[in-house]
Amino acid sequence: MRSRVALGCLLALLVLFAGCAGRESQAGAACPRGAPPDYVLTFQSSPPSRDDSESVEDLSRQGELGFGRLALGLTEVQLSLSMDYNYRVAPALAGGVCIDPVRVTYRLAYAKRVVHVAREFDHEPCLHGEILAHEMRHVALDDQLLTEKRSELLAELPARLDGASGIWGKDAAEANRLLLSRLRDAGEAMVAELKALRMAEHARQIDTPEEQLRMGRVCNGRVRELFPAAS
Repeated sequence: MRSRVALGCLLALLVLFAGCAGRESQAGAACPRGAPPDYVLTFQSSPPSRDDSESVEDLSRQGELGFGRLALGLTEVQLSLSMDYNYRVAPALAGGVCIDPVRVTYRLAYAKRVVHVAREFDHEPCLHGEILAHEMRHVALDDQLLTEKRSELLAELPARLDGASGIWGKDAAEANRLLLSRLRDAGEAMVAELKALRMAEHARQIDTPEEQLRMGRVCNGRVRELFPAAS
């Protein structure tokens, strides 16, 4: 049998689904472990859209800072995670059914990807270009991290889903709900890991104290002239 699920995982929000410990112990007694499933994890990149309509104040409220306490630009990212899976159902040893995943496919993509340069720089070509170049470094790093991390996440899936084989339910519908819960947990754990990685690496590689100092100097210090209070 085959199911497809849109998990709708956002980097800013995770909803965890709890398993059922009592059913797990019952599964151990009633359901022998099946063969491990095949796992697939894909990542589909997409170019960002542009939105230069928001102000420095608007962007600064979203938390990414580029000069002092101001955000001159922003790269807005949300990931989506969809999933489909095949499974087999067999009678359990003492009533009910056992379910085993056969193939599990996760698909990562960008649900939202927008590059902003604050509207105050519409008529500041030098600063606009510098800020846009900075934000495009964020875009490139996101693609690099997700591409590089994909194989590691794929290798971790068997451990994340070790309990997804031999799931017991009183019927196929209940067993499938339990399987889906575990598959969702694993997918959302991947998104949480990517969120933490993205925050750490963008801070380490791009949004550094040195970069803040550099932005204050480019274009003959023009940003300091426009925002002296932030210097």
